[in-house]
Amino acid sequence: MNAMDLIRLIRLQASKVKGQGSTTVTISSLESCCRKPERHLATSAVIDPNVVLEHAKLQHASDLAEYSAKTNANIELFKSVIATSKVAIKSLLLINGGSAVALLTFIGHLATVGKPGLIAPFALPLIWFVIGVGTAALFAGFLCLAQKAYAEGWVCSAHTCALITILFAVGSFVAFGFGSYFGYKVFVAM
Repeated sequence: MNAMDLIRLIRLQASKVKGQGSTTVTISSLESCCRKPERHLATSAVIDPNVVLEHAKLQHASDLAEYSAKTNANIELFKSVIATSKVAIKSLLLINGGSAVALLTFIGHLATVGKPGLIAPFALPLIWFVIGVGTAALFAGFLCLAQKAYAEGWVCSAHTCALITILFAVGSFVAFGFGSYFGYKVFVAM
């Protein structure tokens, strides 16, 4: 409440007291007493346009600084997500691809030693490792698609691509798990 509101309130209360016929307070003296500060506030309440302009400039500078800080933070976050995604892609390709290569090497050894009957059980773990490599490649592809969609402002498509990307990454880890499990079962059965 500012001073003008206070004076209006006093006037309202004084008029109520006056309306009730009370004579204990001299209403006219109270009203005349309120007129002088009221006039003073009405004339002194003129705001300097330079102050308003300076305030607007400072507010604008503050808003720009806040926007800049948020934008820089978002850019750094995006860079870290990209860097982490690159590491995840390399890791998924390495664990699944390396496992497939190791398994193929072992199968090649079995073929050269003359034990072709032992080769067939390794097909299931090899398929899972190949699926893991494929889903890692799809993870990389959909990651690029999601980045493009975000850059173009296609938010709904970008969110969909991001979700699919996550599913392919999880699928690649799951494929590695199944390949390892079935490979372990084959080696135990030997």
